[in-house]
Amino acid sequence: MVARVLGAAPVLADAIIDQLAAPSDRATDAGAPNGASNEEEAVGMTSKIWKAIWPKERLRQREFFTFGMDVLLKLDLRETRQFFSAFFGLSDFHWQGFLSSRLSFPQLMAFGLALFANSNNQARANLIFKGTPGLVSMFTGLGKTYLPDKKSK
Repeated sequence: MVARVLGAAPVLADAIIDQLAAPSDRATDAGAPNGASNEEEAVGMTSKIWKAIWPKERLRQREFFTFGMDVLLKLDLRETRQFFSAFFGLSDFHWQGFLSSRLSFPQLMAFGLALFANSNNQARANLIFKGTPGLVSMFTGLGKTYLPDKKSK
């Protein structure tokens, strides 16, 4: 997660510069100061910055990671060992990609299915039993990422 935050720093900086520069182009002609001139403009600017650092793909990945953490927190020691045995039994692409946050959302879904297939029957039962509530929550959160963006007035 720390690597993700550090990796997003240039994106955040660029988004802030872009938003602060856009009004200044208009402000230069009018002799007004740089930055937002009212709250509505400020909200629009922060919304664009938020979308730059949290694009829909990243929000979908976050939903999957949250679901996974919810499941992990429900496992006891033996179940956790079974989980990680299956996890590190996956291809390097999958487990390294997951840990480095490099997998796209479709790749994360394939990762989840591969993890389930690579688990023993007891671990599968645990994943189904303990993961179903989180799965419902994940799909609810995912649904929000497929809705059209709200337009600011």
